[in-house]
Formats: sequence, structure tokens, C-alpha cells
Amino acid sequence: MTNIAANKFCSACGNALIETAVICPKCGSPTARFNQMRPSGNGNQVQPTVEKSKSVAVVLALFLGVWSFLYTYKKDMAAFWIGLGLQIFLLFGILAAPSGGSEGAIILVGFAFGLVAFIVAVSRNSEWYQRYPNN
Repeated sequence: MTNIAANKFCSACGNALIETAVICPKCGSPTARFNQMRPSGNGNQVQPTVEKSKSVAVVLALFLGVWSFLYTYKKDMAAFWIGLGLQIFLLFGILAAPSGGSEGAIILVGFAFGLVAFIVAVSRNSEWYQRYPNN
């Protein structure tokens, strides 16, 4: 027997199903997992929806700033790339800045961009994350 064991049965015909079955291979009836699937880009395959957690998003934003946009990259792709570009710009600004106290201002600007990511994560309701990326 394979490492994917049959652990449920088709409600229509009683055939044993593997855990990842979307439809019954014997009768073609949809399984409970069918409603959790969405069409992929090419239209003939299905992929599972990806539920995200608001709690995880908030913690990531708190500790990682704009890097937390990777968690919801399909919806926040532009925010991630803009934030990453600004972080790289700020890093070079810190490294190239003369030691006259301007490093603090550059770090403060970087902190502000992290704060934006935190506010975005907190302001979205939990339902937004549960429906991700189908919202």
C-alpha cells in the first residue's frame, strides 16, 4: 500500500477514497474537498485554496515589516516590491551617509515603512485572510 492511505469513502457509491481526492474515481461524484478547490490558470486543473491567518500576518508585520507582504504575495505583490526597493535604498543610504547623525533619520523612515505593513495587517479583518487569495 502507498503512503497515502484510503481513509474515507464516497458518499454516492461507497468506494474508498484517498485523503486528497476531489472526485470519486469510480463514479465521479464530488467529495467534501471539491468545494475547497478553485480552478488554476490553465482552467483544467484545480488547486486548493490557501487560507491565511490574521494572527500570523500581524506577528510577521510586527517583526519583519514589509517582508510580511510575502505572506499575502498574490494580493500584495506591489507593496512587497516597493517596500523591498525602499529598504535597499535606505540600507545604501545608511552605509553611504556621512557620520553626522543622518543614520537615525534613515532608520526612522525604514521603521515607518514597517509600521505601514503592520497597520495593513491589523486593519484587514480575519475573513479577508480566510478567503485569501479569492477576495
